[in-house]
Amino acid sequence: MLRVPEAGNPVSNGMLVATIRTAGGTSGKRLVSLLATDNLHIGIAGNSQSVNKAVAMYGLNNAEKVGKDVSLYLVGDSQR
Repeated sequence: MLRVPEAGNPVSNGMLVATIRTAGGTSGKRLVSLLATDNLHIGIAGNSQSVNKAVAMYGLNNAEKVGKDVSLYLVGDSQR
């Protein structure tokens, strides 16, 4: 499980999403390295679905290699 921190309010989360989209941040870079591992199921969890999605998209768009039998799951409340 990859825990993704959020900023605490919608405006700050929006700024965090913009940063993740361009630079990845700690969670995005960690996901890139995890995606290269074979036989791994990765859950991305945090209190902000927009931040979670930004991390997932950064990882998928920047991974040089995706391992065999890798699953990626977004975990959380779909309303946040």
